[in-house]
Amino acid sequence: MSSSYFGELAMKFGVKKYIFGHIHTRDHEQEKGMEIICTPLGYYPHEWDCESAEVKVTFLLNLNAVKYKFTLIVT
Repeated sequence: MSSSYFGELAMKFGVKKYIFGHIHTRDHEQEKGMEIICTPLGYYPHEWDCESAEVKVTFLLNLNAVKYKFTLIVT
């Protein structure tokens, strides 16, 4: 999933959870000790339940933090 460059970079730095959402399909798999999670925002407007990108992104990040057990740090 995604560019092979990102996977190589994640492996180089020992990433344990790789979360992205550029493509429009959801997926969740394990590879070489890394949990790979694809969680796209969906197509706007027909797959969104709100008008605000900030609200949608924040909601999905928080939902995924609970679902996939990671700590969300926003700076």
